Amino acid sequence: MATIQFTFPIQDMKGAVSDDKKVSFRTRFGKTHMYHFRKPSTLPDSEARVAHRQAFGQARRQAFAELQDPAKRTDWLTKFNKQKRYARLDCFVTAQLLQATKENAK
Repeated sequence: MATIQFTFPIQDMKGAVSDDKKVSFRTRFGKTHMYHFRKPSTLPDSEARVAHRQAFGQARRQAFAELQDPAKRTDWLTKFNKQKRYARLDCFVTAQLLQATKENAK
């Protein structure tokens, strides 16, 4: 088990910690998060993982291209302002485009 020394922003921790006891703390948007360092997998990527990475990369490139166009950016901003899940516009657009790609594939 990891040894934790609590300071002001961290008051309580729950859950398992990795075997090598490496933990990182990071504050984003006013909240402190704890991250576990994981050992990278030595297995080759599966076909599904490669396909997902390619689809994500395509969605990311398409999102940045659409956000460069002022008319499309305005449309995305109106949709973005109606939701509360995503904090960044580019992440919201990427998720929407990736979801549309998956639905079109079915």
